[in-house]
Order: sequence, then C-alpha cells, then structure tokens
Amino acid sequence: MIKIYCIKNSSNRTIDISNITKDGAKLQKAVNEFAWVLEFNITRNEIFYNVEIGDIIILKLDDKEIFSGVVITGDITNLKYKAIDYAWYFAKNEEIYQFEDVEASIVVTKLIETFGGKLGNIEKTNTMVDKFFFGKTLGSIIKEIIDNIKKLENQDFRFYYKETKFHFERSKKNKYLRNQYTPLESLKAVLNDYEYNALDYIEEPKKTHSIEGMHNAIKVYKTSGKEYIQISGARDKEKIDKYGLMQKLVEFKDNDLNKGTISADNILLQESKIKETLNLEIPTLSEFICDGELLKLNYVNYEINGVYEVKSITYIFSNHKTIFKASLELERVE
Repeated sequence: MIKIYCIKNSSNRTIDISNITKDGAKLQKAVNEFAWVLEFNITRNEIFYNVEIGDIIILKLDDKEIFSGVVITGDITNLKYKAIDYAWYFAKNEEIYQFEDVEASIVVTKLIETFGGKLGNIEKTNTMVDKFFFGKTLGSIIKEIIDNIKKLENQDFRFYYKETKFHFERSKKNKYLRNQYTPLESLKAVLNDYEYNALDYIEEPKKTHSIEGMHNAIKVYKTSGKEYIQISGARDKEKIDKYGLMQKLVEFKDNDLNKGTISADNILLQESKIKETLNLEIPTLSEFICDGELLKLNYVNYEINGVYEVKSITYIFSNHKTIFKASLELERVE
C-alpha cells in the first residue's frame, strides 16, 4: 500500500496526507541527475492538512520508505506541489575548495561532510583531483569528478541519496560487465494476493537506434604546460567506412595519468557503440527499483533480447493501491 506523510517543518508534526492526495502522484529520476522528484496534488489545504514550502514529504510502499524530500514549490491555487530529495541541496550550495592530488572518493566525502550529510557507501577510485574550485556548487564538483573517472577509468560512478545517507559508487552496469552483478529478470506485481512477474505484462516498447553520440576515432593527449603530446589513438575502421569519421580528442594533465588507466582503446570501446534505447511502460508493478538498475529482457515478439540499464524511470501512483505504473527509458548494455 502507498502512504504519503507530511512532516511539518515548523512544528515537527507528522501528518498522513494519503487520503487527500489525488491519484496520479508522480515520482521520477534520471540516471544523470542526483535527486528524485515527487509531484503531487491534494484535494484540500486547511489547518490540519496543510502543506507548505519547506515541509518534508515521506512516501512509503508497504511501510518501507522509498522517498524523502523537501517541498520546494507549491501552486497554492491548484494545490499542486513538488518535493525533491536532499541531493538537491548539492546544486544549491557554492563553496571554495583547493585539492592537490587528493583521491576522488576522499573529495566526495569532504563535500558530503561540508553539507552535514551522513556517509553511505563511498567507493574508492583510481582518480586524483588536483584543482582549485571557486564559487562552484558541490553538485557541479561531484559531476566533474564523475566525468573524469569515466574518462580515466572507463567506469560510471553514481551519486545519490538513499535511506538517510549519501552514496558514491560504481554503477551496476560496470559491476555487471566485470561479473560482479546479476541483472533482474523479474519485477514483483501482486493482484488479489496473486504474485507474478510484472515484466510479463508490458505495453508495446518503442525501440530506437542512434549514432548521434558516436565517436569512432579517439586521440588522447597529455598536457605539460602549453605543450600537447599524443599518447594513444584508436580508430574503428568498419564504423568509419560505414558512418563517416567522428573523432574525439581527449586531454589530461600529467598528474591525471599517474593512477588512471586511460587509453584510446578503452574510450573507443564505449564511444563507438550504436545506442539502442527502449521506452516501455509496466502497467502492473508492486516493486520499487531505482535508475541505474539492470534488467534482463527477452521479448521474442518485439525482437528484444539482452541486458538493459534503466536510464530514467517515472512512477505513477494511485491512492492506497499496491499496484502502480512505471514508465522506463532503457539503454542496451549488451
């Protein structure tokens, strides 16, 4: 059962607003964003059931918390509200930092502690941070660090808030490709006490292929002062012949390369892929999953067979029901 609670920021009083929340509350997140966003409407706003900017909204599924965040906007006329989880604050706080050859996870830990957040799973990297940041938000610094890890180590890192803590860890996609994670082959749905695989009941998917983000030639340079020295290069001749040359230049400082495993071949392996995207809806779902989750799909009728990463997900909830709808954007991993 879905329950929604409002914790009054002014009095620390908890109110169950499930009965006055309209059907269609929407919870969504994309893998390249840090925070979950909840949008909901209520039927009335009065002394006891009032919702205000700054209040905390808790969303629970079968008594397990799946969202906690602060109300940041309120349409008082139409009683429509938006709440966002606490990772949002990392985009709202600017600071000055100087890091000299500090390992990336230590930097992220420092930023979380600056915000006053609780540390969750913080995984170490092989990437060093050597930079002065002035007037940069904590979130923009973390995003830059994640981009550098991707370039240096060919690994995707995720930063997110879950169960009162902030986490910084390798993506499930990377762990799967290293035989460290097993994709999900079923998602739970329960109707009239009967449990079944929600993935067996989907709307017809929309499948797209794209080379818009492809690069089929890579050159890697290191910089020493104003000098650029090429250290590696790689080309995918078959894709160049078929699609035309799409070249990417990558540059790093000397100290960036001390512990990184950067190579043009590693970058080319990811950049030269044809992007396959699926958009599908699961109309009967009773289980909450996050963006970045991996699903193993096999739909013969739709010519779909493989492992896909959840790039974005939107849940639509109905009051007091265990079953809800999910819209997913998926990208093929292999």
